[in-house]
This record gives sequence, structure tokens and C-alpha cells, in this order.
Amino acid sequence: DYTGFLGGSDFQPVIVDKGNNQKQLELTVGMKDYKPQEIKVSVKNNELIVQGEHRHKDENRSERSFFFKSTTLPPGTQID
Repeated sequence: DYTGFLGGSDFQPVIVDKGNNQKQLELTVGMKDYKPQEIKVSVKNNELIVQGEHRHKDENRSERSFFFKSTTLPPGTQID
């Protein structure tokens, strides 16, 4: 169960059994208004990191938003 690794976070990857003794980590992150090029997914020191920066500008205002989510991967996770 992955819940113990995250301690109640809303950023909760799910381990999915793909058959043939293969499992895959899947997660959903709400990123409304973010374009793919504004999002970065990386792994560093066994930490899964998802971060993004979005800018919106019109004639009356300029907005900028950021998000950063990270979680420790389960022991034995193979990074592809």
C-alpha cells in the first residue's frame, strides 16, 4: 500500500499490476491551464518530482502560477 509513504498527501501515486509480475506507478495531477512544455517530471535521489510554471498575460493583467509536488518512491522502484 502506497499510502504509508505519503502520509495523507493529496499527491498519491497508485501502484498498478500490469501482469507478468510487472507493476507500474501511475498518478493524476490536476494541471488545468498548464501546457505540456510548462510541466517538468523528474526523479532525483529516489524522489519523484512534478513541477510547473504557467504564465498568462492579457491587456489588463499578468498572472504567474507555480506548483511543486514530490514524493519518495517505494523501495526497489526501477526508473525507466
